[in-house]
Amino acid sequence: MGDEGADDDRTGSSADAAPDSLKAALGYAAVGLRSFPVRPQTKLPWITGWPRRASCDPTAVERLFTGKASAGVGLALGRGIFAIDIDLRDGKDGIASITGS
Repeated sequence: MGDEGADDDRTGSSADAAPDSLKAALGYAAVGLRSFPVRPQTKLPWITGWPRRASCDPTAVERLFTGKASAGVGLALGRGIFAIDIDLRDGKDGIASITGS
């Protein structure tokens, strides 16, 4: 597996990126949200310098995701944009814990 923080900027076509991940990242880019690839089944950035390299430029997004077919999508938030991350943890439903369901 190697170093989790290692940068793996392989070259190739955008077909080498996960179609759903690339499509999602390009969708985020279209509304001005900067994205970057994350390692499969984690929230760990797949690239070094992700706060600086995350992009909403479609060409840059394709370049970031190329060669990373199993990537997930991370968003560089801030600048008035935030997220609430709700997970299942220890068998407890995170949504239910905040909605009272």
